[in-house]
Amino acid sequence: MEQKVHHSPEGVVQKADEQIEELVFHNVQDRLSSVLEDLKQDYGEERDQGVLITNKITHQELANLVGTTRSTITKILNKMERKNKLQIQDGYIILK
Repeated sequence: MEQKVHHSPEGVVQKADEQIEELVFHNVQDRLSSVLEDLKQDYGEERDQGVLITNKITHQELANLVGTTRSTITKILNKMERKNKLQIQDGYIILK
């Protein structure tokens, strides 16, 4: 007897969104991490919270450096902040 698996439409859409996000943003995230590492080396200052990048940089400037859109950078930075990999405070990025 075959058993049917029922998934809610919301769950299916969420899973598909997660898979698409992983496929689309993976390389961009790697490039962003590389740019942040370069900025850390050039402009990083050790602080209690982590390494502060002392030069303010906009999401658009990061997007230009990475070769993507501002909205993609914003999504990735928000994801990294949720994972406690960085903190954005008063326009400055603190890497943890």
